[in-house]
Amino acid sequence: MTGKLKTAILGATGYSGFELARILLRHPRLETPLLLQRSGETAAANLADTFPAISGNGGYPLRPFSWLELQRQEVIALERETARAIQLNNATFFNRVYSEDYSGVLSHGEVVNKARLMAAVNTPDIKYDSFAATAIKVLIFRDTAVATCVWSMRAVFKGQRISSQMLVMHVYVYGPSGYRVVSSQTTLLPPYPQQPL
Repeated sequence: MTGKLKTAILGATGYSGFELARILLRHPRLETPLLLQRSGETAAANLADTFPAISGNGGYPLRPFSWLELQRQEVIALERETARAIQLNNATFFNRVYSEDYSGVLSHGEVVNKARLMAAVNTPDIKYDSFAATAIKVLIFRDTAVATCVWSMRAVFKGQRISSQMLVMHVYVYGPSGYRVVSSQTTLLPPYPQQPL
């Protein structure tokens, strides 16, 4: 397993939800869970507002339950997983999440299909020191999600140390196996170092 698992708790302010939250908040292989209130519950901004016993832990924000918010969080998690897969040169992630008919444009203008993208990710020419997706924004339109973010990376490419940022847009379509990327566009920001993506 490469990263921490993401979880959500619906009804986190109820007794069972709170007990589950206490367990998951301490688990070393899990990210802080998305804590959701059921509709009709008294609105609280933080789990500590309902359970003061955990108030000294920096607080855990509560969000109202919404299918749209869950979908948005799923796409945000996929954006972060994409960055992690690139950093690890792990093309198997793309096999799982990118559709068979995927078509995208790399930062240097090359139009790629899924196989060519996986080859670019797997290239032995680059070793990433860091690769992160930040400023992630997601818009959802029925079964389609559009995600934009900034990729920041530091790496050694063909023996030269480089660092760059790229603006990225992914288009996801929701199907029987969850969200799949069908298209993407990557735009390199100045300076313009040579790099595979």
